Amino acid sequence: QPGNRIFLPPLHGAPERGRRMKLIRIYLATTAKAPKNPRAHVGYVLEYDTAGGPLTLSDFKELSDVTKHQADLLALIEALRHLKNRGMRLQIYTDSDHIASAFEKGWIENWARAGWRTVKGAPVKNREEWLEALRLLAGQAFCFEVKKPHAYRGWLERELRKREEKDV
Repeated sequence: QPGNRIFLPPLHGAPERGRRMKLIRIYLATTAKAPKNPRAHVGYVLEYDTAGGPLTLSDFKELSDVTKHQADLLALIEALRHLKNRGMRLQIYTDSDHIASAFEKGWIENWARAGWRTVKGAPVKNREEWLEALRLLAGQAFCFEVKKPHAYRGWLERELRKREEKDV
């Protein structure tokens, strides 16, 4: 459901009791729309509130020959790679029901138990990307805000569109 909040406990290494966890908001966007994209761009904004106002970091990357799901996962991974500390609360804004559902509905745990095979016995697509996302999320508490409006949506879409037009 759009705007559904999915809260998950830390995957590993819960913070000490009573310790206040820093909140980092991650906003993800991609130009990948089709199942297979010869070229796509991904972008993200990391936002952390400080006493002097929000501190942000953004970046964009061009990808070749990717699926929509790969692009979404790679955007998440690129953003998570900037986090150097564990024990934070991450609020992840994405349009990807697929990523959120993988965590919310326990798909990842089921895949891991089945040797990274789907219910039908086929190998899980993007296994390496899922494993990297899990590694980077280890020790973090996180939730997904799926298809929820946010302050960076328009800016991210404009920046991604500029990059697409520039590369044509």
